[in-house]
Amino acid sequence: GTPFVYNGKLFRPSQDSSRVYGGRLVLNEVVQLNENTFEEKPVAYVEPAQLKGPYNEGLHTLSAAGNFTVIDAKRNSFTLSNFLAAVRRRIK
Repeated sequence: GTPFVYNGKLFRPSQDSSRVYGGRLVLNEVVQLNENTFEEKPVAYVEPAQLKGPYNEGLHTLSAAGNFTVIDAKRNSFTLSNFLAAVRRRIK
């Protein structure tokens, strides 16, 4: 996602896919940044369960867009056509 400054500190959002792709977001504080060194530390996590609404099964991105903050969230849904296509792929 888009790095941002909050209370005079630089943060970089990133995706944490350690459990599942798009599992959650990590807010990393950039503690050192110069020509030779980049260092950051995780300071907070955004869990998909914190989201209200149907898109609460994963998070991919947190970005700035002008005066807006945009997130890319996911939901899983079952459709018979996708299920049958997956079965066909496994049979071949």
